[in-house]
Amino acid sequence: MHDIASFELPMWLSKNEDAKTILSGSATPALSIKDLIELSTDKSQTRKNLSLDNIPLALGSGTGSEALRTTIATLFNDRITAANILTTNGATGANSLIFQTLLRAGDHVISMYPSYTQLLDMPEAITGTQVSLWKISLDSTHQRKNENSTTGAGAADLLDITALKALIKPNTKMIVLNNPNNPTGTMLSPNLQQEILSLAHSQGIFVVIDEIFRPLYHGPPSTPLPPSFAEIDTFDNAIITGSLSKAWGLAGVRVGWIATRSEAFMSAALNTRLYTINAISTLDEAVAIEALSPRCRPQILRKHLDIARVNLEILEQFVERVASVSMVRPFAGATAFLRIVLDGGPVDDVEFCIRLKEETGVLLAPGSKCFGVDGSGEELRGFVRVHLTGSSDVLRGALSAVGGYLEKIGAKG
Repeated sequence: MHDIASFELPMWLSKNEDAKTILSGSATPALSIKDLIELSTDKSQTRKNLSLDNIPLALGSGTGSEALRTTIATLFNDRITAANILTTNGATGANSLIFQTLLRAGDHVISMYPSYTQLLDMPEAITGTQVSLWKISLDSTHQRKNENSTTGAGAADLLDITALKALIKPNTKMIVLNNPNNPTGTMLSPNLQQEILSLAHSQGIFVVIDEIFRPLYHGPPSTPLPPSFAEIDTFDNAIITGSLSKAWGLAGVRVGWIATRSEAFMSAALNTRLYTINAISTLDEAVAIEALSPRCRPQILRKHLDIARVNLEILEQFVERVASVSMVRPFAGATAFLRIVLDGGPVDDVEFCIRLKEETGVLLAPGSKCFGVDGSGEELRGFVRVHLTGSSDVLRGALSAVGGYLEKIGAKG
């Protein structure tokens, strides 16, 4: 393992947790055991299943219990069964397990950018080689006031498959994607998904896709949720990760998963899992099984989608109203990436976020600091990440404060 870069996003959140209004997160509101029971269509059964009296505290299975893996498999179509699922300690644990299992010194990795920086920095720390960035286009031509695409994708026209082909080298081992994307909330179209998998398959390259935000799809109502990479024909070279943390409001339940039809990878990953985490908590397994059951899952997702859709409308109205702010419209997930331009150029996003917190108590996540890697943060200058799945009243108040602060510094400029 080589030196690993500082993980700036969680450090920024930890350093500024004293903010009055934190609008820099990315999870849905945390659910309690009581919430799960109240959301359930069979409250008596859910209460029984979540009783600590009924949960044996034995060491869990090396793969994760069959009951949990079967439940997770229902998140996908019938291409995925319990045999294709390996449970982990959250999606962070799933991603780490994949990188540790597959990557060796001298391997080359291509990663979508910007993205959750674990997906960018950890492969480099393992391989000791620079990760090539496949960049979402965030230039001014895409910073429209109202990006009303009806494709249901949101990122299909912001990523160039020709550019991806040009990044492939003889030693390329994997392509790493974040779909839906954090921080932009964009989503790959089915056609682009197929192109990526076909290209990777022809070159013998694995495609690793962090889909932790996937169920939170708030695109056009007439457009169905785009498929998981797990649901596409050319799936044998694809490895999916996810967890309960974001869409399901259960970040404290440390259950994540890997889904793949690659038997060779699954066998190797199981061996790595046994060396590193051995098993996950049986208490966490019990909560996960119940939360993803037909009794609870639809109500949880509906609740969180309703929050996201209301908040996206609030955010779009803010962007329309404030001349200095623009964004690429998010189609899924729990975040949006705003760009702030004053006096003809992007603001210093780090300084802006620091001053905003000092004067208003509102905390945003600066793009260049929290999502930039290897000197590329300058490309993200002026961008800030905003949380879409918190309280709507809090969002309204926070955006009002941001708008007032922008008026103030704009007048000074």
